[in-house]
Amino acid sequence: MKKKFIFLWPWIFKKSDWYKYEIEKIRLHKNFSTEIHQMVDIVSPKNQIKNNIKKDKIIKNYNDLITWKNNLEQKAKLHKVYILNDIRPFNYKSYQIRKILKSLQKNKKVALLEYYGTECPTPEKQSFKFLKEIVFQLIFNPFLIFSSLKIKFFNFLDKKQSYEPDYLLLVNNQRPKKKKFFKKNNVQFFGLFKLFII
Repeated sequence: MKKKFIFLWPWIFKKSDWYKYEIEKIRLHKNFSTEIHQMVDIVSPKNQIKNNIKKDKIIKNYNDLITWKNNLEQKAKLHKVYILNDIRPFNYKSYQIRKILKSLQKNKKVALLEYYGTECPTPEKQSFKFLKEIVFQLIFNPFLIFSSLKIKFFNFLDKKQSYEPDYLLLVNNQRPKKKKFFKKNNVQFFGLFKLFII
């Protein structure tokens, strides 16, 4: 069965993303075909910043979940599908997407890949100055409280459905427990997937 690699992207796929993930190299690989599923019109249609947009035939834009789910199921009948999921459960639609992925994974229709934690982790601020910044933001922007609670709520639901990827992509010295993983430690992104999908 032929292999298909899918980037599941929550925002508009930009030119910088195209170079960052070395799509030009990945798409030319003979052992698998590549698609980018742009989900911004589903998960966050009001927050689009339309500049430096990358346009290409492998970038598929979806604006409803049913069409996307049916399309993905058809691909799974014809290909061995690997999905790099970059969608976190920050609202109801993003949670629904992950729920669909979990269902497809459970039925052995797709294999899921995700980054362990954040893609490019940065040291957390732990100083008193950082605490003052948070208090200041909450006073002058109460919407942050609602937004934070909403994200925590959908993260809680996501954990309850036992969503877990089949493979984790690690950055630098991250070490997950009891999980297959592939290391991304200052190496080219294409090299990682050449190692994984061949």
